Amino acid sequence: HETPLLVNVEYDSFDDYYKLLSKSSKKNYKYSMKHNSNLTYQHIDYDDRLVMFFMELWEHQIIHGKKKQWPLGYGFHIRDLGEKGILKVFVATDESNTATCLQFVEQWDDYIFCHCPLFDKNMFNESYIAKYMWFNLIKFFINSDVKNLDLGGGQRGDWCELIKNRKDHDKIRYKWTFVTDDIKNNPDKQYPWKVKRDGHYGRRSLV
Repeated sequence: HETPLLVNVEYDSFDDYYKLLSKSSKKNYKYSMKHNSNLTYQHIDYDDRLVMFFMELWEHQIIHGKKKQWPLGYGFHIRDLGEKGILKVFVATDESNTATCLQFVEQWDDYIFCHCPLFDKNMFNESYIAKYMWFNLIKFFINSDVKNLDLGGGQRGDWCELIKNRKDHDKIRYKWTFVTDDIKNNPDKQYPWKVKRDGHYGRRSLV
């Protein structure tokens, strides 16, 4: 079992979600929107060439001090998830309609497992483009059939334990920007979710 890091999206509007964020999270939202105001965020059909380009770009960059390989294979797995509609792809495009950032997520019924936004860190890291993508992803799924976005907590117990011990895990600290204060301040009121993976396609579900 893996540990989820959950953003609940069961709100009537993004504003209802935004009101529950911390002051620092609200500042992050405003900054990321302002400094990426030239970009257009959109959900697109699965594009094999574009997805592979950004996956390869990400593998050739230094992430947390070293290069990392994708746990998901380029070929059959990613392509098959995309063609079956399980993989949802989102991009930010500039004025010339060139994709500057791409993010894909896996939708398993009302649960979304999220992969990180992919972009050229040398060109766009200072613009908060990753946070721009995360906030827009949340906005996209609010008031939909989806209940939770899972930003990925790793192997750190259940959801309640992760909330209580969140300050101990530097690598995922930035993800708490997107979790509302009512959840962060009341871990014992949350359900101790874990993530189960099974099946041919690595289906994920909360248990």
